[in-house]
Amino acid sequence: MAALHANDRAQVLADHYHRAAEQASEIAPTVRRVLLEGVLRGTDPAVLKDDTPLLTGGVLDSVRTVTLIADLERTFGISFEAF
Repeated sequence: MAALHANDRAQVLADHYHRAAEQASEIAPTVRRVLLEGVLRGTDPAVLKDDTPLLTGGVLDSVRTVTLIADLERTFGISFEAF
């Protein structure tokens, strides 16, 4: 495989960043809905911002975090592996 020139590498990284940003913008509303319909049921949606720190902000404790993980696994058909 041929080495990429600096300009080509920069373009590949820029393309990757834009794809990741697009995917995040598609996923974020679903994650928000899962949070508000699940572990944060009854919470005023205006309180939950995209940059709200869920763990360090005291929004989620360990039990709610595990519940959120299970809800996200069901919603997206994925599995988070323990490390």
